[in-house]
Amino acid sequence: MCIFAYFIFTNLLKGLPFPEKEQNAVEACFLFAVHRLHFQPSQIFVLGWSIGGYTASWIAMNYPDIAGLVLDATFDNIDELSRRVAPSIFDPVLESVVKMYLDLNNLSHVINYDGPVLIIRRSDDEVISTGDDHSRATNRGNHLLIGLLKHRFPYLMTVENESILNAYLSLSAEEQRNTFNELDYNPEEYGKLVVNFLKAEALEKQIESMPLYPSKLGKEISESDVQRNMLFYIVSKYFIESPGSHCTPLAGKYLQPPWSPLTHSFIESSETDLDCKIVD
Repeated sequence: MCIFAYFIFTNLLKGLPFPEKEQNAVEACFLFAVHRLHFQPSQIFVLGWSIGGYTASWIAMNYPDIAGLVLDATFDNIDELSRRVAPSIFDPVLESVVKMYLDLNNLSHVINYDGPVLIIRRSDDEVISTGDDHSRATNRGNHLLIGLLKHRFPYLMTVENESILNAYLSLSAEEQRNTFNELDYNPEEYGKLVVNFLKAEALEKQIESMPLYPSKLGKEISESDVQRNMLFYIVSKYFIESPGSHCTPLAGKYLQPPWSPLTHSFIESSETDLDCKIVD
């Protein structure tokens, strides 16, 4: 059984779109699921779409025992998006107002959550892209993914690899496959190595009561191609793209439990067996 908490910043309609109000609302929903519906936190998946990524990631940060976090069509923080809607002359005012009243920093929440995360990006998102052409390269979801990977896997996210990943994220799915073929990348071959390392590391950190991330994955590997293949294996588990615009209904095949190396076989075997309930 899984519960998806789905929020769209509803207090905006009431003129009270302040983060604290939204935090209270999503927490009430979560606690209702735990105390009245009798679900364990480990049975609850939290989904955040668009600006709802803020409340979803806030729950993940404050209730880290949840089963996983799914972020769909959302952003790293609202700073760049706020600048997009006003002339540059207002930048100082916007910066002050956003920081004081609407500091929606999803990335700061996500890096304080060690559990499974899935980031879903829309291919033609007109809302969270900063470019006029809605290009993949300007989608703020890219920054959310890269920020999370830099926190969790710093030894894989070298300057060169970050640059390559940025270029990769600007491509369509077909272009990505062609690039892998041209560069002779085969990330799936490194999956077992990645999973075994992360499982062993997690066991060691559990014994020493240490947080799961940052990971030392890749620290002892000098071959850049091996590091890169490991990184792209992880990207394939953390990130998927759904075709369409910001509000295009999400096809069921993209709504999947986030991957975790610690429960690798369980997550994979359960993808079609989850009994899901939507909570609006």
